[in-house]
Amino acid sequence: LKFEVDLTKGHKTGFFCDQRENRQALTHFTPGKSVLDMCCYSAGFSCYAAGPGRAADVTAVDIDETALE
Repeated sequence: LKFEVDLTKGHKTGFFCDQRENRQALTHFTPGKSVLDMCCYSAGFSCYAAGPGRAADVTAVDIDETALE
């Protein structure tokens, strides 16, 4: 997966680039399961969990609607 991050608006992007390995590791634990990603902001973990052959159901929740758009 590729994510677009706008670094021109400061370092508070809401996306943590250093979590790439953790997002990838998540895929080993989710096949066939339901995933609830609370306070997900841009839903990076949810995107990895929802890939082909992965979680059966993924729900991403965040209070900031614009973050999820």
